[in-house]
Amino acid sequence: MNLMVLPGLGSFLARRRIAGVLQAALAGTGAGLSVWWLFLLARQWAEDGYFPIDGGADFRIGIFGVLIFAAAWVWSLGTSLAVIHTARTGNK
Repeated sequence: MNLMVLPGLGSFLARRRIAGVLQAALAGTGAGLSVWWLFLLARQWAEDGYFPIDGGADFRIGIFGVLIFAAAWVWSLGTSLAVIHTARTGNK
């Protein structure tokens, strides 16, 4: 769940509540910024009448959103590996 559905959801369900909430918030922020950039890109496309091949004037917002989401995903990967390791070794 952590890596395929929503970063943080699996962490939360594995009783890593704080990490899960923070991962989900980070992923939501990144996804929101990416969607906002897509909205701005579509608006620029409609206003200019052609697709901005360079990503548009707000391309940095989209890149920043993807990077934030990727950071949440990598963090949730680390948490997932830690949970698996703990389950295999029986340590808490």
